[in-house]
Amino acid sequence: MIRPEQRKLWRTGFRAGMVAAIINLALFRFGAVWGVFRDPLVLPNRTDQLSLMPIVAASLGAALLGTLTFQLLSRWLQRPLLAVYGITLGIVLLSSFGPAMMRSWSDQQVLYVNLMHLVVAISTVAALWHWDRTRDHITREEYHDDSNSRNRLGPRAAGFHEP
Repeated sequence: MIRPEQRKLWRTGFRAGMVAAIINLALFRFGAVWGVFRDPLVLPNRTDQLSLMPIVAASLGAALLGTLTFQLLSRWLQRPLLAVYGITLGIVLLSSFGPAMMRSWSDQQVLYVNLMHLVVAISTVAALWHWDRTRDHITREEYHDDSNSRNRLGPRAAGFHEP
């Protein structure tokens, strides 16, 4: 069973991915209007061009992958965001800049694609940081509602005792 805390974590990661996807779609549209994406921008290992669906899929997938990494690290570390997660994210973000620079894209296209990578990283870290700062404050009502959805034992079985 998924605990309420973990369910909130995955909801937070999904929302971060959707926010990043919306911002990246806006960046792509602005780039198309300003002529940055006038030439075809072929995706790596594929024959199709950069379009709206790959932007949404990549933004959401990267945010969920970051959420999974955060969840795995939180099993071993008290506050994983400041420790290993930040270092891991920085390495992954820097390594994501390289492939775009090695393609036959224009400098503006490379800048836009790398900016999209940065948007996903900032959105995910900001959302997970907020979740990490507030995760210890799950209300009694939220825990009670979740425990009743799984069983009918009530709040006493969930560990909350009225004084």
